[in-house]
Amino acid sequence: MGDSYATIKLKEEIIKRVHSNYFPIIKFLIDERYLNYLNLFELKNLIHEAFREGNFLLLYHLSKRGYFKEFSSIEVKSLFSKYYNMMLTEPDKDVKESGSKLFQSIAIEQIKSQFP
Repeated sequence: MGDSYATIKLKEEIIKRVHSNYFPIIKFLIDERYLNYLNLFELKNLIHEAFREGNFLLLYHLSKRGYFKEFSSIEVKSLFSKYYNMMLTEPDKDVKESGSKLFQSIAIEQIKSQFP
């Protein structure tokens, strides 16, 4: 995009919509690759915030679409260990299930990256 103001506004809207926690919109943004408009710093912040908020459903879909590839294996291991216990104590069955799927997909992604 040529207009820097428009780019900033688009990024703000993308981040705002992701933080809305309205999953049909979030899934649309992920599926249509709108998160590709975010730079690496913005994407990493979004992922860290999702971990902090325990938004494992969002993280699972981000992982399925390959958004964790930008993280080093040390960063992934750090995120994994830090938030794994949080996921285990989650009382909501759906959130716990999506968290479990997330951690499985991250583990698979890490294994694939180690053995191309």
